[in-house]
Amino acid sequence: MSYSDDLPERLNAEGLAQVAAGHDGPGETSFRRAGALAPSHLAALANLANAEARRMSLGAALRHYRRALALAPALPALHLVTANSTIRAGADDAGRRHLRIALTLAPDYIKAHSNLGLLLRQQNQRADVVLRRALALEPHHPPAVQALALELVERARIAEGFLAARRAVAIHPQSQEAILASAHLDQWTGAPGAAVTGLRRALAIAPSTGRIRQQLLFGMLLDPATTNDALFAEYRQWAQQEGRVTPITRRRRRADPERPLRIGYLSGDFYDHPISFVFEGLIRSHDPAQAVPCLIADVARPDAVSRRLQEAATAWRSIVGLSDREAAAIIDGLEIDILVAIAGHTGDSRILVGAYRPAPIQVSLYDLSTSGLDAFDYRITDIASHPVDTTERHTETLLRIPNLFRIGPPAESTSITTLPASSHGAVTFGSFANMTKINDRVLDAWARILHEVPESRLRLAFRNAFDDPYLCRLVAEAFSRRGVDAARIGFDTRRLDRRAHFHRVGEIDISLAAFPYDGCNTTFESLWMGVPVVALAGERGLSRMSASLLTAAGLPELIAPTPDRYVEIAVELAQNVGRLSVLRSTLRETLRMSPICEVVGHTRSLEQAYREVWRRWCASAAG
Repeated sequence: MSYSDDLPERLNAEGLAQVAAGHDGPGETSFRRAGALAPSHLAALANLANAEARRMSLGAALRHYRRALALAPALPALHLVTANSTIRAGADDAGRRHLRIALTLAPDYIKAHSNLGLLLRQQNQRADVVLRRALALEPHHPPAVQALALELVERARIAEGFLAARRAVAIHPQSQEAILASAHLDQWTGAPGAAVTGLRRALAIAPSTGRIRQQLLFGMLLDPATTNDALFAEYRQWAQQEGRVTPITRRRRRADPERPLRIGYLSGDFYDHPISFVFEGLIRSHDPAQAVPCLIADVARPDAVSRRLQEAATAWRSIVGLSDREAAAIIDGLEIDILVAIAGHTGDSRILVGAYRPAPIQVSLYDLSTSGLDAFDYRITDIASHPVDTTERHTETLLRIPNLFRIGPPAESTSITTLPASSHGAVTFGSFANMTKINDRVLDAWARILHEVPESRLRLAFRNAFDDPYLCRLVAEAFSRRGVDAARIGFDTRRLDRRAHFHRVGEIDISLAAFPYDGCNTTFESLWMGVPVVALAGERGLSRMSASLLTAAGLPELIAPTPDRYVEIAVELAQNVGRLSVLRSTLRETLRMSPICEVVGHTRSLEQAYREVWRRWCASAAG
């Protein structure tokens, strides 16, 4: 074999070595050169496709996978990786076909079984049968265990999930998937500190894994022991690892301080999601003389809500399957003046698109904390969420508007009912918070309240979580250790539609917000049903969402600065049934007349904020 014949093979091997060393860019270049020299080099084609898939350039990846499949249609592994990228690009049916082909070619292909289970989970279909089939082939297979643990949480079978995860960790102590499954279950059972420890352990196995670092950031937000300095340092470390990119060459924007501004809203939540309940009214209320709204959507499975938003916006661009750099180029092509990243560190958000600086001004809205990226200029907030003396640290400048949250009257709510305490003879406290928000400090406060109000009860519900006897037993035992009779704790096991859920909220007298991660929608739902909410204002915006809503509703007296005062406010309310009755009959109208339900005023305040920062940019551009 001559040197020239051997060169593609050498380049492919060189690319694999570069990728193994963490140098994806040079590795991709080597694969591309190998493919150019030998277009039918199967390994180079597949490796190039894998590299493109890793950087989310899914369209290009799929083109190379299809070329590889034309060369080797009977290779199960090739169908598997093609399925993975196809599914990530939102083509679930095509992805499922490739997985089925892989299983036809190799019936015992555990990765194909596991990935098919993950796809079924994404489609809200029962996945445990497929995942158990995978585990029958290889007991404790970490990816299948992780997927099954998540599925079992959804099906309120946490004990079984714990058993599977712990066994997998024992057998595969260096498996990220097994450790992550165990950490997720720790969060669900009120052990945020243990979850953070597990997430750090998973990260130590592969420090370059940005997605796991984001999970660690979320885990730290749930943990009351997290300090602001430690949290900020972790965000900065994530940004140093993930956000060090070369910005795109941006088109010039006309520095006219008063012209209509092209506002780009970037989100993966433009579907039937709470974010969209806020945004539909906003998009429809923008003054075209002030703001031209453009939606940049990473929505692989659009629905009726997506279509309504698309119709309401001036422009809609899907970035599904595009790399962050490609998405940034789309934003620049729209000539966006101000890019607004929505809830940037949650779900399938694409906050790293902003690292490429596709807009002159970049803003974070509804994120859990700082973006951590130098590329974002402002974080939108309000004075209740971030007082002037806030100790939360940001890479952005805080941009305060009068009221951060605009939710609006829900169409699915029920009528106000009479105060439950008036017929029961005792007060019913309640919480409908996600179980990951309930920790030992929350339980300590709730137990103290129940001790101070001897005849009271506490009702807990979150979707169908308390269908799980194991979780009920954990919570009951936690209260028993604090001297509270477990019979006073009621567990609602029903997963209800939204209308029935509102009726359930009306069956309690006082709502208790969790901390340090309190509630936005849960707080609004309680107030809408005439149920006052007691909240502890913490040190971060995430700990002050309830405070923001209560301030806007004119109820600052329900906001506690300390856990002791939190207990006192709850007890004082419980001992004043007359006041509870007044609040029951007046809160909905109070809320309806508040800024929380006023979409036009909220939109104008955002437009004013956009205009303010745009004028600053124009002045700096002129200088």
